[in-house]
Amino acid sequence: LNFVNNFSEVSNELIDEMKAELDKGEVEEAKTIASDIQQNLSKIAYHGKRADSIVKG
Repeated sequence: LNFVNNFSEVSNELIDEMKAELDKGEVEEAKTIASDIQQNLSKIAYHGKRADSIVKG
C-alpha cells in the first residue's frame, strides 16, 4: 500500500507542475507531465489490485 500512497502523492505534485506549465504556455512540457501522471496511475492500479489479491488470499 505504500506504493499506492507514494504514487498518488507524486501525481498530485505533478498536477500542480502541469498547471504551472500550462499557465506559462508550455504545452509540450504539460503533455510530458501528463504522460508521467498516466504512468503513475497505471502503477497505482497495478499495486492496488496486487494488494487486493493479497488481502483476499
